[in-house]
Amino acid sequence: MRKHVFGSRSTWLFVSLFLAAPLVHATTPQAFRVYLASTGADTNPCTLHSPCRWLPAALAAVSDGGEVLMLDSANYNTTPVAIDNMSVTIMAAPGVSATLVGNNGNAINKTGFGTVKFRSVSFSSISGSTNIGINVTGDIFDLVLEDTEFTGFSTAVSIVDSTNSGQGTLHAYRTSFFNNDKAITIAPTPDVTDGIRVLIDHCTIENTIGWSIYATRATVVVTNSNITSGNYGIDADTGSEFWLSNVVISDQYDGVYMTGGTVRTFGDNVNAANRFGNIAGGSVTATTKF
Repeated sequence: MRKHVFGSRSTWLFVSLFLAAPLVHATTPQAFRVYLASTGADTNPCTLHSPCRWLPAALAAVSDGGEVLMLDSANYNTTPVAIDNMSVTIMAAPGVSATLVGNNGNAINKTGFGTVKFRSVSFSSISGSTNIGINVTGDIFDLVLEDTEFTGFSTAVSIVDSTNSGQGTLHAYRTSFFNNDKAITIAPTPDVTDGIRVLIDHCTIENTIGWSIYATRATVVVTNSNITSGNYGIDADTGSEFWLSNVVISDQYDGVYMTGGTVRTFGDNVNAANRFGNIAGGSVTATTKF
């Protein structure tokens, strides 16, 4: 009886090549939207049904330009979170109190390029006296804050550009700053060429020990906002230009303090009931609306 031989020469060649080839482990592709939950685990794939627990795991799983959604009320970091050379939106689900904490360190350290947005996120300093909520030392960056809140930090938002281009922006909408030593510090290095551009709209800053908004080498537009109870409401240092419209500044030591910068008003502002003076170090320029 003729014996049957399994396969042909080409089949055995294929099998031999397959067995000789090195094994390559498949990697999980990054997703546009990833999820975090207080019941999640960082060994999960950060999907809706298998969420991760902590923000660093979500940042490793999300694609550039993607979204991180926090599903329930909890803290989502224990140590400083680094966001380097990427764009991402970090947000809480509707009705959720999602918190990023400063725990003997900054909550967020943003370096490099990219647009980072925080939406409906609370930042709270729980331990440590020098914590920063969001510390930006990047280059061509955009930081966007929407419906966020900062409480108890040495500085809530600090932008100290470490390169010579200074092409960065901060946009804060409907954001609240309560009981911080300083709310917003814009202080790029002296060799920046373009300066930092800042828009603060419908924001509230209360009970600061130092300044509410400090800027050097930056253009800052403040509209429809309240700045109350602090040391300096507006601190305009060298190379800064502030534009104010419909802003209330009150119960400060000095409402507007100028040390080399300029302050312009489009009107509809209230700068009154400050303890030492409403304006110090210069004069505010009134500008016609357009």
